[in-house]
Amino acid sequence: MFAAGTLDTLITIQSRTVSQNQIGEAVDTWADTAHTYAHKSSRSGREFYSASRTVAEDAVFFTIRHMDGLDSTMRVLHGSDAYDITAIRYSEKRRESIELQCRKVT
Repeated sequence: MFAAGTLDTLITIQSRTVSQNQIGEAVDTWADTAHTYAHKSSRSGREFYSASRTVAEDAVFFTIRHMDGLDSTMRVLHGSDAYDITAIRYSEKRRESIELQCRKVT
């Protein structure tokens, strides 16, 4: 189990919803699903070539207490930054914690 004091970052988890704009077009919007505390960390990224240019990819990880109903279509808000969830890893001990691997939305 991780120490509760390490969960020092307030995040919002959002799910994608579809609504209609004023002229009836379908528009993706985001709805708050949960507010929770997390531990934020980053790990060294990787570089790869894409369309003749070098692209750097850094992963950001948010560790949270176990929560049901998360999936990779959701995103994390931290301050004014949004992060797409790219992977969800559950702790070895069932229902203890979850690590959300994320990529910053640009």
